[in-house]
Amino acid sequence: MNDRAWEDLIDVFDERYGLENFNKKTEALADNQKLTQTIETVEFKKDGQTYRIQRVTAPAVIDKKSFYHRTGQATQIQNVYDESEMSHKVTFFKQSTGGEWEEVAPESLAS
Repeated sequence: MNDRAWEDLIDVFDERYGLENFNKKTEALADNQKLTQTIETVEFKKDGQTYRIQRVTAPAVIDKKSFYHRTGQATQIQNVYDESEMSHKVTFFKQSTGGEWEEVAPESLAS
């Protein structure tokens, strides 16, 4: 999802439900500390339930290298990133009664 589509999506949820919380942070990738990812989080309430939309923007994975042990089993998998191309992943969550965030399908928000 490109930046324009993300902004349009957030505008729609803001108009319909009002945004409770917006957070944006940048952190290093777990497997490559030289590269960073941006995590944007938006929370809102719908029908008394709290929902979260999360967008992760990171360098695109272009290959995965496998390192094998002499027994033939893969011992490590290393991602190869394209620093000039970014990938975006949008995930929807619903807060359970215990306070945990559970992933939900975007279609569940349409009803």
